[in-house]
Amino acid sequence: MKVDPCPRVVLLFSLLVLCFPTPARSVQPSAAAMVGARAPGFSLTSVDGKTFTLAHLRGNVVVLNFWASWCPPCRAETPAFIRAYNRIRGQRVVFIGVNEGEPVSLVRSFAAEQSLPFPAATDIPRFVGAAFGAAALPVTYIIDPDGVIRGRFISELSETQLLAFVHAAQNRETAVVTSADQQHIDALLAPSAFSFVGSPETVLATIERMQHTIGAAEDLLGSRVVGHETDLARTKLEEAALLARAIASLQQIAKSPDVKLLLLNLQGDSSSDKEDWAGASLAYRQALYLKAIDAHALYGYAASEREQYRWSNAVDGFKRLIAVRANTYEYVELAKAYLELGDYPSAVATSHQAVTFATDALSGVTTKNPDLQGWVAYGHLNLAKAYARAGDQNNARVEFRDVKALALSIVNTSPWYAFYSEQAAEGLVALNLGTSETSLNIAPWTGADLPGSLSSTIKYRLTLTGKPGKTVVVDIHGLAPKWIASLCADGICSIMKRPVMMPSSGVKIVELQFIRNAGPAAVHMHVSVTASDGNTSARETISI
Repeated sequence: MKVDPCPRVVLLFSLLVLCFPTPARSVQPSAAAMVGARAPGFSLTSVDGKTFTLAHLRGNVVVLNFWASWCPPCRAETPAFIRAYNRIRGQRVVFIGVNEGEPVSLVRSFAAEQSLPFPAATDIPRFVGAAFGAAALPVTYIIDPDGVIRGRFISELSETQLLAFVHAAQNRETAVVTSADQQHIDALLAPSAFSFVGSPETVLATIERMQHTIGAAEDLLGSRVVGHETDLARTKLEEAALLARAIASLQQIAKSPDVKLLLLNLQGDSSSDKEDWAGASLAYRQALYLKAIDAHALYGYAASEREQYRWSNAVDGFKRLIAVRANTYEYVELAKAYLELGDYPSAVATSHQAVTFATDALSGVTTKNPDLQGWVAYGHLNLAKAYARAGDQNNARVEFRDVKALALSIVNTSPWYAFYSEQAAEGLVALNLGTSETSLNIAPWTGADLPGSLSSTIKYRLTLTGKPGKTVVVDIHGLAPKWIASLCADGICSIMKRPVMMPSSGVKIVELQFIRNAGPAAVHMHVSVTASDGNTSARETISI
């Protein structure tokens, strides 16, 4: 069951466990493709121009992973997908990363930054995502050699569980999540634990206990620890079964306005859990007739209209919700709805409001708070994307650089440090793709090291963009005595200077390491990094 959304809940669920893509304007939503059903046919084109269809992939296990670069759990599971792919490549298993609705340049940038060994395809305007019912991200479908769906997993997927799904599909079988955490969830939500009979007071007390129990179950969702995986889709079905019984009992006693409001919100929540967005919208709108400023109903209405691509109604819902209870997330959702309507001035203005709200919240604390810093970065990131959608590349660059600076101010043990560092880098790279000029972007190295890297060095990810086929020379200046710089790519490292041939994608990743050979550590250095193709050049300075 969904509780009234607040910044903490939205940050935990919508950003850490699930993300909600902006649906296509012209695509009508369909029911989710379910396990045991034949997979919908699809045609996808990767960023390097290869086309994949389900018909041509028959005889292989197909792993379709729907993702977006702005989605934290999508990013978090990427290393697990890379490891799993490398373990089973050549075993008639095809992985396709399906990006939902982002520009090709950004997807190409992400694929290069993450060194994806499998195809990354774009789904614009989300025809394939709509056919599979990919309403929340990440979601992964595992299809057996006969075209039957054998696994559907919503939220971050571990390497162990992904391989279990693939091996089961190879045998035309369905794997299930059997972790202790999932068994605990199943026990919490067992039908036998709740009896919705008795006096009105008893029924209401049972419903209140059910709400708390569902909250406890959802607290267990989204574990990132191997062996503690949970099944969001299964859990939602278990919740929906409890809600159906609660609703049936409540219908018999709903006399007062407060109880009627509770009933309608439960009906909306139940429909949302089943991805029946039309039914959810109807229930929440009826709830708003009883109480026009009910935050639970307002959020449910806005979100369900968003999922049905009714952008004007989504704008109406989020504006009304912000008037009752504003937060950064809801300003951003309002801005995204404006973007889908093509109202770029309102999208930019609302994104500025998101930044202001998050900045004001951060200014009210005296110690560093990674979550609040993350919200400020989130506001700037979406403002950057709003400017980019509006065609204002100069302001988009300014905002992406602000995101980069904000990311570096966050403690590096926070998940937001890597997330926003990578987002800023990819945004800047995407803006530079397609030009003939050489550009570079430097960000702290995140994710797995390149093979053979030293764990004790200071590492950065240097992303070059330039004309395919051109040789770009990277040069390092300003290091203190006893320090060296190593530039590694394609399995070869060079000291202080490195020529790099630009590939056909126009993007090249270089691991830049700073190593102290001997003597005392330098107190502070301003290191200059230049990249030149002989005609155009770029320069950045790193403070170490």
